[in-house]
Amino acid sequence: MAEIKPLKTQADLANITSQVPDLQTLYFNHVRIATGYYEIRVFMGQQTISAKGEQSILEQVCVAMTPEYAKSFLQILTQQVAKYEEIFGKVRPMPARMIEAMEAMKAAAEQNSPAAASPATENSPNKK
Repeated sequence: MAEIKPLKTQADLANITSQVPDLQTLYFNHVRIATGYYEIRVFMGQQTISAKGEQSILEQVCVAMTPEYAKSFLQILTQQVAKYEEIFGKVRPMPARMIEAMEAMKAAAEQNSPAAASPATENSPNKK
């Protein structure tokens, strides 16, 4: 079997990267993560609030990956956020009322669904 040559620079990566002709760029301000034994699923979409103050979430895409790749993705994303902060300054923290609302929704969901009966768990992006 042929040996795989390691990529050493961004130029190496650029030389082997291509994109589909109809590549889409989507905007997300909502994420929901489900974890199973074989994969981690990241559901992304848009959260909106109507003129009446009613909240809705439209999930547009689900990205599934192995736990091993998710760990690599986390490392890459962490590096990119650090680079962003070096250039533009610290990312503003999530408002406390949003964190409180997310925690309240999680607590309500846990009361309505026994954790032992579900093979997947859902995680807030702000919990560590």
